[in-house]
Order: sequence, then structure tokens, then C-alpha cells
Amino acid sequence: MKENEKQAFSNRLILAMKATPDAVKTGTKHGVDAAKLKAKARVSREMARRYLEGMAIPNPDPMKAIAEWLNVRVTWLRDGEAPMAAGNTSVRENSGYYYPAQYQQLIADLDKLPISVTNHISSLISELARLSSQEETDRASKDGFEFGVKMAENTTESIKARKKQG
Repeated sequence: MKENEKQAFSNRLILAMKATPDAVKTGTKHGVDAAKLKAKARVSREMARRYLEGMAIPNPDPMKAIAEWLNVRVTWLRDGEAPMAAGNTSVRENSGYYYPAQYQQLIADLDKLPISVTNHISSLISELARLSSQEETDRASKDGFEFGVKMAENTTESIKARKKQG
């Protein structure tokens, strides 16, 4: 498994966990509850950490358990294949969490994008969340803006290159 595939999996895992209220844990490196991941995937603490750090991808049984817990499709979690959410909708209606209208539209729009673009967006969101943690609050605005500009430039160039090839 290529390192970038492991990191892409990690980004999707963290994104889905942050959208699941019982998986969020403030004050942690990724803003998610690794102990909850460990329990739901039925893996060791070290393996759960490796999933979050982009160092490993789960085998089929833990992958299925994680996807069911987070109410996402296994193919999205493993490979980034859209749509993200399990079932017939891109917004989790039965999760017990209310998504405001702007988030519902955002999720629906993300589901329509190619995985390469959603991976860039996921990385951007993860980086902005990291930068906004308490110890980096002073730098978050400046660094987050610069990171966002770089990500937007890279995504734009990637899309232009694909259009030229296609």
C-alpha cells in the first residue's frame, strides 16, 4: 500500500469521525477519539493510532466495523469512491445529529467531486482544524490562509492538467 493511500484513508477517517458527534474529542491531536475508534474497530490502541496517523489501512473486518459506526460506505472510506454516506442519501439522516442546510449542501457537493479534489479539501480542513487548536490560535489565521491559497492553487493546477489530458 502506498503511503499517500494510507494518508488519504486517514484523512477520510478523520473527516468522517469529525462528522460523528460521539467520535469527536477536543484537545487531541486530530480532534477525534482514538479510544472510541479502537473499540468500534476492535483493534489495538496502536493500530487505531496507525490508522489516524496515515500509517495503516484496516483489514476488511475492522474496515466494515468502522464504516458502519461512522455511517459511511466502505468503498468511500477505503478508496474514496463517492458517495461518502451509506444508504441513499449523502446526508446522514439517522445519525441523531442535525446538519444545518449549508452543511447538507456542502456534503452533497463534496460527494459529486473527484476523489483527488476531495482529498485536497479534506487535507485543507484537517490542517485548518489543527491550526485552530489553542496552542496555535495566534498563527491559525495567517498560516491557514496561506495553506488554503496553496491548496487552491494546487487543486486548480491539477484540474487544468486533467482537462488537458482528457
